[in-house]
Amino acid sequence: PIFPSRWCQAQVRLRRVDNNGAAGMHAGTRRTKGTDRPRTSSTSIKGNATMHRDLSPEELEAATPEELIPMMFEGAVRFAGEAREALVDGDHALCQHKAGRVRAIVRELEASLNPDAGTISGHLAAIYDYVLRRLDPETVDAARLAEVAGDLEALGETWSTAAAQRLDSIAAAS
Repeated sequence: PIFPSRWCQAQVRLRRVDNNGAAGMHAGTRRTKGTDRPRTSSTSIKGNATMHRDLSPEELEAATPEELIPMMFEGAVRFAGEAREALVDGDHALCQHKAGRVRAIVRELEASLNPDAGTISGHLAAIYDYVLRRLDPETVDAARLAEVAGDLEALGETWSTAAAQRLDSIAAAS
């Protein structure tokens, strides 16, 4: 499976990205109440209301891995858009802050890759590395931020599709 190995049987909890752009994750178990089955979801990055609001720590803790990865992409896309807006408005400090939040999320996504998943893991690592280079604080501009937001949105949609297929296969097996 392309999902990180520690997520196959464990729920990942994401701490909010703090003001310095740091983020953290750790594993814990999350199952549908009263069953042995993982919770199911139909998370989608396009049109998802979570993209335009901050989530509470409780919502993040309750999220399944299939919900959490798209949420991370949604946050990264949102922060990239906010960084671009700040840059256009001439607020370089806010732009750097928001771009730092995008970098922190992408680093977390990169760190969670499962090397045993085959070549897909290597390809994703290369994409994440490219995105991080495009977000270099010394060279970031509005065009790069727009490119990064588009790339991350496409990846988020792909993860949402993969998560939905995974949940469908889990439901069919039980």
